[in-house]
Amino acid sequence: MIIIIAEKRLNNEIGKDNELIWNLNYDKKIVKEKTEGNIMVMGRNTFNALTDILPNWKHIVLSTTKKINKPLDTQ
Repeated sequence: MIIIIAEKRLNNEIGKDNELIWNLNYDKKIVKEKTEGNIMVMGRNTFNALTDILPNWKHIVLSTTKKINKPLDTQ
């Protein structure tokens, strides 16, 4: 099964200056419930913006460069 979760504002924006434009705990809880223990596919900027590696997810980072600011493997 593939689950796609996306959120946007009225003008189709999803972020600004490499940050999310909202910080809603309810939304974060839903994302965690629906995706925990699965594979998370994201772009390099999204991955770099994470404050920490999510411990119960496998991360796949899509990028045209290798400019990742944290290790992909936490083991």
